Amino acid sequence: MRRRRYKILFILFCILIILIPGIFLISWYEMYLKRLINEEFNKKRWDLPSRIYSDLEVLQPGDNIYQRDLKGKLQRLGYREISPI
Repeated sequence: MRRRRYKILFILFCILIILIPGIFLISWYEMYLKRLINEEFNKKRWDLPSRIYSDLEVLQPGDNIYQRDLKGKLQRLGYREISPI
């Protein structure tokens, strides 16, 4: 009976020896991946909106705007002309 108890305690101790470092490594890896993913998304978050909205041009009816000025601005922002449908 006593020998059986020690065997069970030994098995539980071995399981704990394996589980505790395993849980630690999995937690560390999860935090590492989370930081890596957040850094990648935060780098690219403002790339497109900042390019499009950085140079605000207010257009109102009756404004004297030259077409070539507007075309140049749209080309600098990455817009391109497409053929009509």
